[in-house]
Amino acid sequence: MADRRKKKQTIAKEFEITITPWEGMVFSQDPYTIPENMAVWIEGLPKLTGAIEAVPYCSFLVGVTNPMHIRAFSLSDDYICVLRFDQQNMVYYCGIYRSDGSCEGDVRTPLVKPKFDIAVQGNTACWITGRGQPDRPFLRTFDGTYYRDLVQYGVDGDAICYWKGRIFVGKDRTLIFSVPNPDHTGATNPFDTANGAGYIDINLGSFSKILALIPKEDSIYILTNNNIIALLGTTISNDPTQWYLTEIMSGYGISDAGMWTKYEHTIYYHSPVGVLSLVATVPEKIDDAVTIRTGVPQYVRDIGWFVYQGVPYLAVISERFDFSEHAIYCYNILTKKWYAIPINCSSITSIRDITYIATNTSILKLFGSSSSYYGVKVMSKVFFNDANIYYNIRKIHLYGRGDPSIGLKFIDESRQQTLLTCNTLSNPDFFLNTYYFTQALANRCKQFQLVFEQSDSQYSELISVKIKGTLGARYV
Repeated sequence: MADRRKKKQTIAKEFEITITPWEGMVFSQDPYTIPENMAVWIEGLPKLTGAIEAVPYCSFLVGVTNPMHIRAFSLSDDYICVLRFDQQNMVYYCGIYRSDGSCEGDVRTPLVKPKFDIAVQGNTACWITGRGQPDRPFLRTFDGTYYRDLVQYGVDGDAICYWKGRIFVGKDRTLIFSVPNPDHTGATNPFDTANGAGYIDINLGSFSKILALIPKEDSIYILTNNNIIALLGTTISNDPTQWYLTEIMSGYGISDAGMWTKYEHTIYYHSPVGVLSLVATVPEKIDDAVTIRTGVPQYVRDIGWFVYQGVPYLAVISERFDFSEHAIYCYNILTKKWYAIPINCSSITSIRDITYIATNTSILKLFGSSSSYYGVKVMSKVFFNDANIYYNIRKIHLYGRGDPSIGLKFIDESRQQTLLTCNTLSNPDFFLNTYYFTQALANRCKQFQLVFEQSDSQYSELISVKIKGTLGARYV
């Protein structure tokens, strides 16, 4: 006989929210209907196992005074050069760092501009160009031991590259190129037109300044303040009469000198409309999902790349979401999702498997520590809906692995109150913690937000978070 008993009636509707941190971050605040997976703000990097993990601290490399910008390059397999700028004393230093991390000392060079560009001529020398301060143009070379000033040859600019045996320098609307295999010592003029050097006045596009020269396959991509142009033909012949220019796009270009990086076959650069990727001829904007103020040049300090546990990331140093300081925003090139590392620095540069960052007082090696970690932090969106119905939060499940000192805050946004603060207490391997709300009124809210933050520097992983409760009791 069928059971005809009536089910208990209730005006409440159960809901469940699952937060999966490795999904990346989106920061729009549109209303959502529960249940739905909600994007979160992440400080940490994802593992392939589906967890967000604390990343190692940086290791100290050398103490400095107010470095504004650094660039790393290698002239041999034994050592790496790091070029940095001391804003207080208005000088450059070029340090020689061995592959084991030891420092050989710094070579000092006179007053120049904080923003500069470099080109590495094989394993022979590094070429450095810039406009200087207040407006002292310069072109210098460094071969691992000596700086040499080539200003007597009257060549300088904002951008430089080495490609197919020549040095190319971009100044305003002119592209200057050296003789083949130029002499970095300056004993012979590397820009002697009688021996094959010359220049190209660019008559394409509407721009005022060349800001980047980027070799890519058989071309040099010329990034200006308003468009992108390619110089083609450098592999067809070493005869400049066989080269030609073509405009790739116009309307907006790169925001400043040095605000680009290249990983494998893709150029990433910062423009007034945000961060773009360029593979062939059509740039694609990649930062629409995050509000890191990438469209405002003064809030973006640098752009680079790094590899963490075999996964490549684009790195953008920009103002934090809470506008307190800067952070490294990490774009996973494989999954095309954004994360963040809470490191307040001014620039980033990579050479081979080593990545350097500069702070106000130090040059550091990224992920160089073996014992201390930047704690995981996850901040959810504000959860709210269009139906004017209260959320009745019953319990929260927190699942992870490693260090259990992860704090949980449940924030009632409508009352601006933190209703629950607690730390996990479980074994340091896997932990599964459930938090119950027992006070009937304390867990009733119009909208809420969750913050999970590790309180120490131990290793940890956060795998998933579930929030369970009911929707009911309409408010006006």
